Amino acid sequence: MHLSYMKLAYNDCSPLGQFILKYMREEDLTLKDLAAKAGLTRPGLRTMLEKHGSPTETSLIKLADAMNVSPHLLFKLKHQNEIENPITPDAINFFIQAVEKLVKAIREATKDLPEEKRPDNDEILLLAVKTARMINY
Repeated sequence: MHLSYMKLAYNDCSPLGQFILKYMREEDLTLKDLAAKAGLTRPGLRTMLEKHGSPTETSLIKLADAMNVSPHLLFKLKHQNEIENPITPDAINFFIQAVEKLVKAIREATKDLPEEKRPDNDEILLLAVKTARMINY
């Protein structure tokens, strides 16, 4: 099954992601619907589907509550994914390089803004990290 509207193939999802997608199909929910039901953002929930997604404990508890399942099950699926799909040093290096390039690009793109509208270093770094996290390593 290919989820073209999400640009994510079912087999490319983590065990947690596959469980979430199955639930969404059974309950006829969209990603937006389930995110709202769980009190999560749609991008945050989508990241949970990915093999290198790393949801927080709080997010997993909220999601479990919304899905009416045990949080233990979701924690187990997250842990299973960490064993099956470990983050490699190459992926970490690629991520760091991507963040560095994005910081440079954001600085270049905002250099002509008035100082009061220009993002500070922390804002630039945060934006670069958030953007780099969207890249599929």
